[in-house]
Amino acid sequence: MNADLPDTDYARAIRLGIWILVLGFGGFLAWAFLAPLDQGVPAPGVVAVESNRKRIDHPSGGVIDRILVREGQLVREGEDLIVLNETQARSALNATLSQWYSAQAILARLIAERDGASAIAFPQELLRAAAGDKEVASLARVQEGLFRSRRQAVEGELRIIAESARGLESQLDSLAKLKDGRDKQVSLFNEQLDSFQRLKKEGFVSRNYLLEVERQLAEVQSRQSEDMSNIAAVNARLSEFRMRGAQRQVEYRREVETLLTDVQREAATLGERLAAHRDTVERLAIKAPVSGIVVDLAFHTVGGVIKPGDRILDMVPLGDQLIVEAKAPPQYIDRLHAGLPADVHFDAYASRVERPVMRGTVDVVSADSLIDQRSGTSYYTLRVKVPAEEAKRLGDLKLQPGMQSTVIVKTGESSLMVYLIRPILRRFTTALAD
Repeated sequence: MNADLPDTDYARAIRLGIWILVLGFGGFLAWAFLAPLDQGVPAPGVVAVESNRKRIDHPSGGVIDRILVREGQLVREGEDLIVLNETQARSALNATLSQWYSAQAILARLIAERDGASAIAFPQELLRAAAGDKEVASLARVQEGLFRSRRQAVEGELRIIAESARGLESQLDSLAKLKDGRDKQVSLFNEQLDSFQRLKKEGFVSRNYLLEVERQLAEVQSRQSEDMSNIAAVNARLSEFRMRGAQRQVEYRREVETLLTDVQREAATLGERLAAHRDTVERLAIKAPVSGIVVDLAFHTVGGVIKPGDRILDMVPLGDQLIVEAKAPPQYIDRLHAGLPADVHFDAYASRVERPVMRGTVDVVSADSLIDQRSGTSYYTLRVKVPAEEAKRLGDLKLQPGMQSTVIVKTGESSLMVYLIRPILRRFTTALAD
């Protein structure tokens, strides 16, 4: 009996091993058939920002004077990127500014002439410029001299007309006094004639004497008529001089208003040109519209020519929500749609023991496939949004637009056995079709 014990122990060990294998294999099969595993679609991706790149160009172009940034440099909003040569733009600005100052000085002088002011009220901008610029100060002095000379000329003309009118008024006074004397003479002669006619009837005055008195009366009446004619002529000349003075004032005012209208129109045109030249000068320093990273810098040489509308560089903004743009293989498109969860693995940190992963959500799936111009393969574009709190989980690891990544879009759950059998079934289906 003792001789059979080793065989019994050995058989028991074999049976135990078989049961362990059966249970292990059965457990594995049960796990392979029943345990859920995540299904995923892998897609290569690249980190971007929601607003995409900002194209930087220049509306009028120019010659590069300074290049202040380099590829990949981080810049802040409003920081100078490239400065264009200012020689031509500054010259055009100064020429237009000089013309505009001249127009403003003329305009101020004409307004003073129109309003009858005793001095020119120059605009404050012109006075400030004149304080530091001799040429502008000279423009103001020229207009002040012209204002005085024109005013003196007009006042001189009006003074001559007024003096002539006063002379006629004096002459008119003399004629009026002379006429009054004539009127009195006529009245006296008429009284004498009435008396002499009564005396003649009584025989006290001869007829010849009466005729002499009548002749003298007629002579005085003739001179009276002549005085009245002279008064009328002087009155007419006086009215003419007065009208001439008023007309000269009207003509002068009309002349000033016509010139004022023309100069106002010219000043408005110069103001528009001045604003355009100032804008051109301000745009000589090409500034960053947002804080971001400089990419695809197209110009690297001082003295290079930038044409109007040429792309100078691109900027990838900072601070926008991170997104990952991935390229999914077309065979998986039936399993992809917006709202699916996705894991983003970053290739730049693949060497770390713990490869960082961020969780996001598929936001957009392109409606049609696209063609990769380099490889010629087709793909569907996926846009995965990554919440800000996911980026904070990375700690000191920094994510920058343009970083390569691998996106695993979770499309559901399946078992290991399905994963293993599915390729065989596909091959089998293809073989039967052949």
